[in-house]
Amino acid sequence: MLRDLLLRVLLLVTILFSFNSSPADAVTYYSPAYRAKTTIGQNGEGYSAMTVTLVLPGNSDIKGNEKTGAAYNYLGMETENSNSLEIGLHKDTFDRNNQQWSVFAFANYNGAFSLYGSYEKWHNFRPNIYMQQVWPTLVVPDGSTVTMSLEVIKPDEVVFTIEGQEPVTLKMPGANPQGQKQILRRVTSLMTEDPTGFLHNNVWSKVQVKGNDGILSQWIPQEIEKTVSNNMDEGDPMSNWVNVTTGQYYPETINIKLDAPTNQGAFQVGNRFYYINGSMEQADVAPFIEGGRTYVPVRYLSHICGITEGEIVWDENSQSVSLSHGGILQVLRIGKKEQLVNGISYPMDVSPLIVNDRICLPARYVANQFGYTVEWDNAHKTVYIYPKGQACPDNPYVQ
Repeated sequence: MLRDLLLRVLLLVTILFSFNSSPADAVTYYSPAYRAKTTIGQNGEGYSAMTVTLVLPGNSDIKGNEKTGAAYNYLGMETENSNSLEIGLHKDTFDRNNQQWSVFAFANYNGAFSLYGSYEKWHNFRPNIYMQQVWPTLVVPDGSTVTMSLEVIKPDEVVFTIEGQEPVTLKMPGANPQGQKQILRRVTSLMTEDPTGFLHNNVWSKVQVKGNDGILSQWIPQEIEKTVSNNMDEGDPMSNWVNVTTGQYYPETINIKLDAPTNQGAFQVGNRFYYINGSMEQADVAPFIEGGRTYVPVRYLSHICGITEGEIVWDENSQSVSLSHGGILQVLRIGKKEQLVNGISYPMDVSPLIVNDRICLPARYVANQFGYTVEWDNAHKTVYIYPKGQACPDNPYVQ
């Protein structure tokens, strides 16, 4: 009998341990984060409200939060007395399983959620079967277009709303409706267990803030207002980045990417055979030199740069080719010594050409934009393409 009792206790301990422990080698990665903060005027002019419309990504747009971690889209506020609050839509493993986003909030002070019976510094506004729920349930299906806002309605109190849902009232000592010495911020980030995790297809539009004049006006963050934090705690490939593409006004498409370029390749002038990651493949047009630059057919150059055929678009009317990959949109026009990268014009000393009905691009100008180094071997008429920060590979044409 004693033996049976001991076996049951051992079994119970084993079960509890399996539910409350994680593998010793488990690592959680924290992505780079895009954060934009308003600035304070010379006389302390700040902001009291912010509103934004955004399209929420689905599960297929996010990797690495299947078991732990979460993706975030937040509005935030900072007061003169250093109180800070962030609230918005997030997706963790529970939300992922339900193909939804839920409202999550965090404050650096106690009492923000006191109206809902919580004195913790964070709160999730979704159903909780283990507690008596006195807060509204705020969940949104994947792919939804939502408008959310954060506003100081009276001293020490702010309201967060998602259009069509019940508002959330939060305590925030120091918050003032005039916005004096008050900062607003927006945050997009991903906490993931997968170092190659990413978050994309986040489209923010109609971002507006209310200043001391009480009028909502469009906010396009200036460079001084943007910060990119990279706080991965392990395995950082040192080439992580956040790219924010902004139209003339809006929308802004935010792509956060953690995986670095990995391909290596080589082209030899006059030779239709090229190499990618040690394997030899055949092109239908050989690379050539024009104006002191090595030209390569777009299809094969893109292949080495990790750009898929679906990310290459030819516009017959404008005679331009667009390459879109990892948050970078590069547009080159036949006969024009100019490249557009995420809407910004940069000069080139040569222009794209059409040879034998194939679009041929200057290798260096394209590969550099997508994280690759281009190196020329004059002795063997070979151009090498490999990830920035890595060593140049050996010449595969030399046996």
